[in-house]
Amino acid sequence: AELRARADAGDAAAKAEIPAAERRQLGILVEEFRYRVAKHPTDLAMRHSLAGYLERSGDLDGAIAEYQNSIKDPRRRPEALGGLGRCFLAKGLLDLAASQLEKAIEEAGAAAGDRSKSLLYDLATVKEKQGDVAKARECLARIYEVDISYQDVARRLEGLRKA
Repeated sequence: AELRARADAGDAAAKAEIPAAERRQLGILVEEFRYRVAKHPTDLAMRHSLAGYLERSGDLDGAIAEYQNSIKDPRRRPEALGGLGRCFLAKGLLDLAASQLEKAIEEAGAAAGDRSKSLLYDLATVKEKQGDVAKARECLARIYEVDISYQDVARRLEGLRKA
C-alpha cells in the first residue's frame, strides 16, 4: 500500500518497483494456497483459488490441473471451465479452449453478467484465431448488445465487420 501511494505521488523508483512487488506477492499467494491444498485436498474452493493464482503466475499446466479438480464444485464449475479455456488459449490449444469456453457460457447462463461477457470475449478471441470470423463477430455482438464499453469490443467488432 505504501509503495502504491508513493508511486501515485509521482515517485518513479516506487512505480518501477511495483511489478516486482506484485510478482513477489503472487508467489507468496501461490505457496500459501499450495500449502492449504496439501492440508485440505478435498477443499475445491481452495483448489479453485490456487488455480487462479497459478494462472496469473504463468504456471498454466498447474492451473489446468487445479481447474480440472475444481470443476467438481457445481458453484465454481462455469468459472473453472472458463479458466481452463483461458489456459488452453494461452497454450495455443484452440479446439480445447473453444470447447471449454462454450461449456462455460452454456452453464453460466444469460444472467451471469460480467462473467458471461468475459467468457464470450475469450471465445471471440479463440474463434478469431481459428479463422471463424462469423462466430467471433457473433460473440462480440452479444457483448456489444448489453455493454458497448466492455474492453475493446466496439473496436474489435468494427474490425471484424470490415473483414
